[in-house]
Amino acid sequence: MTLAVASPVSMDTRPASGESQRVVFLTRHFRLWYAVVEREVLDALARLSGRDYEGGWRGHDLANGGCFLAPVDGTYRIDTSHGLAEVDAETAGIAATLCALQSLTEQHPTKQLFATRARQLREFACEHPDAATVFGAAD
Repeated sequence: MTLAVASPVSMDTRPASGESQRVVFLTRHFRLWYAVVEREVLDALARLSGRDYEGGWRGHDLANGGCFLAPVDGTYRIDTSHGLAEVDAETAGIAATLCALQSLTEQHPTKQLFATRARQLREFACEHPDAATVFGAAD
């Protein structure tokens, strides 16, 4: 069964542009935890790629109810269990979001929301062309 990505929701993390759309997307998926999740994804991308990201984000809704955040564009070298891998923005975003959700699941074991979103993203990532890289980064 292939889980398709719905049209991405363009978001910009800079307050001057896209603020309401960003908050709507994040609160739809993470409720009042949206700011914590966003920060964790930013931190995960910085850890994986070795650089801070200051550009815009796209929020992607998944057919199974899950989601992920991804940089708008660019190529990223991310650290995986197989060494460094050069990936597109979508793959970097999937890996960073999965790392963030796994971390939040461990930090807040009573918040089923994080575990559910992590499971949904893992299901989607299994079908992604760069699944090995995503899971190599997340494990």
